[in-house]
Amino acid sequence: MMTRRGASAAVIVMTLLAACGGDGRGPADLPRGPEPASQPSGPEGARPPSPGPTDQVRAEECGRWPETVREESERLRTTVGDLTFRTWAPIVVRLEDAVRLEVEVTNAGPADVEVELVGLDLDWAEPPPDPSRRWFTQLFELHPVVQIVPAGGTATYAWHLDPEDDLEERGEFPRLTYRFTTPDGPAELSATLFDRVTFGDPERLGLGLSGRVDGVVVDDAGAPLPDVEVVAGIYTFKEVVARARTDAQGRFAMCIPATEDYLERSGGRPPGYDATTHLIARTEDGGTYGFATVGVLRDDPMDVTIVARTAEPRELVLESETRLDTRHGWFWAAPLDGDVVAVEARHPPEIGGAGSVARVSADGTVVWRERLGDECWGFDVSIDGLIAVGCHDGTITVLGPDGTRLWSRGSQRGRALFNRVARFGPDGTTLLTGPLDDDAELLDARTGTTRWGFSYEPLAGNRRPEILRSAAFAPDGGRVVLGFAGGLLASLDAADGTARWQGGFIGEFPLLLTVDAAGDVFAAGKGREFTSYDRDGAERWRIPVYEAVTTATWTSLVDDLVVGHTVNGSVYALDVATGQMRWWRKVGDGSVVDDPVESSGHNALDVDPAAGLIAHVAVIDARRGRGGSMLTVLTTTGAVVATAHLPDRREEDGEEVEHVHRGGHGVVFLGGDRIAVAAGDGTIWIFRLDG
Repeated sequence: MMTRRGASAAVIVMTLLAACGGDGRGPADLPRGPEPASQPSGPEGARPPSPGPTDQVRAEECGRWPETVREESERLRTTVGDLTFRTWAPIVVRLEDAVRLEVEVTNAGPADVEVELVGLDLDWAEPPPDPSRRWFTQLFELHPVVQIVPAGGTATYAWHLDPEDDLEERGEFPRLTYRFTTPDGPAELSATLFDRVTFGDPERLGLGLSGRVDGVVVDDAGAPLPDVEVVAGIYTFKEVVARARTDAQGRFAMCIPATEDYLERSGGRPPGYDATTHLIARTEDGGTYGFATVGVLRDDPMDVTIVARTAEPRELVLESETRLDTRHGWFWAAPLDGDVVAVEARHPPEIGGAGSVARVSADGTVVWRERLGDECWGFDVSIDGLIAVGCHDGTITVLGPDGTRLWSRGSQRGRALFNRVARFGPDGTTLLTGPLDDDAELLDARTGTTRWGFSYEPLAGNRRPEILRSAAFAPDGGRVVLGFAGGLLASLDAADGTARWQGGFIGEFPLLLTVDAAGDVFAAGKGREFTSYDRDGAERWRIPVYEAVTTATWTSLVDDLVVGHTVNGSVYALDVATGQMRWWRKVGDGSVVDDPVESSGHNALDVDPAAGLIAHVAVIDARRGRGGSMLTVLTTTGAVVATAHLPDRREEDGEEVEHVHRGGHGVVFLGGDRIAVAAGDGTIWIFRLDG
């Protein structure tokens, strides 16, 4: 619950945006790098916060940092016929290590107009020390190449870009040129990117703390919670900018970045992410947890009530630890009649080299193990115990519960290097996989014969999808949703493969893909966006997820939440109806454990809707802590129920292992209060949750 004191937030934000941008063209001659504005050299230059109702509570961090260092950029535009193209220039990167680039296309005419992106040129504004060096790590398109801009409407071309750190320190100034064709001729816009970030030293961010919150932390019944830590982090989750502890009445106060601070630091360019500050209320053991996001304006303090919920502690008791010799390490784990089935793979993929699939009982006995031709990212277990593996040798294989091979098929598509999708229908009689002869095919689960095939045919001018990367059935089995490399989605009638809708564009490909009972689709992946579509393909909501790559899960939906996790080691929950972030949690750095967290395993999250629990595995940084992994069980409100440390046996033997290959890769609820973790060192751990 949040209330404001003072002027209207909406009016102030609109005025600020107008002052920082407008629609005028930016300077013709760009400087070598934006010069920082003059700033006070010490705390005495900070703006005093407006007093709040809890003046008797000392506001933490107020007056300690100097004012925000303001950057300058402007709206750049060009007009062709009835179309106006707009972007921001220069692109000033000070707080983000990942940037959302946008070109907005507005149609003022009476008819729809087709616009095609013909190029995004990435070069240099001036010769750098090494002109041949690639200056970015990732670039994902978040749009189709050809779009129809409706009469009186707007279309957006957007990209997710990860620039290399500190380009300016190396004397490197990239230039981005966007090129389009329209019926009335070409359109072109160019912007120079200035990149200098200072993560790891919050006071050097150049970000002032000119906003203030006066808050109280309470439990579900509204009773105040004393001696709870409240941590404020910037919208990127990269830096903690303030800390406080609640007093005997549950109160706290602190100064945090105001909305104006964020906008001024980014040159007035609205960031691709919500410019709000995150407040996390927590106890050291993680058992009490609350979360709020606040957008505070200067001279307009905000009252905040954070509801922190407490979980009853339980204990993870190790029932078995089974380590097998593996080439790739275990990647997925799935339940089968109280046992666990695991398959080998790794990230990044090591193309070539045999893998295996194994069934292990709760007491650690290896029931059976079957060799496979390669590593296998595609994996599923049906309701009646069939096991499907889609592998990098292009094959899809189905085994019985006893490990007997029932059938195997290889792709006939010359362009297909691997099969990464295997999903059984809810009743277990069908299997969706691909590519085979088509991009995707629905097979008879017991014989492997094709019932129907589907190949994606995009709008003329747009590229065909590269390869099938994910699939999810609706709970009733009537629909199946496909996710393709390149970001395109398709919803098909599961009976005959008829396309009910095609479209969506989520950037790269979905790793998390699920469908609820109403037919609503939820998808997230590498593009740092989470998107939901209704059963007819209309976009319900789309929100940014700052940390890179929302990775795969077995189950994501619980109550009114969709739960995801990132490769940076965070777990988060969104409201299924609105996409609003309900909470965000990272284990480590003082939350549950003091060790920093490096990453999450690739498939290291599962949800038990019946129990209302979430299991997650994070990889601990071996350079500063004990290494291995942390298995964490949480409630659906983000409170920690239990934790267990899982050592990496290779590290214990003195072997150096890259962090993406260490620790737990997959986790799954087995039923009966049991949880299994499949690890990169070839270990399968099975725990019982007591209490």
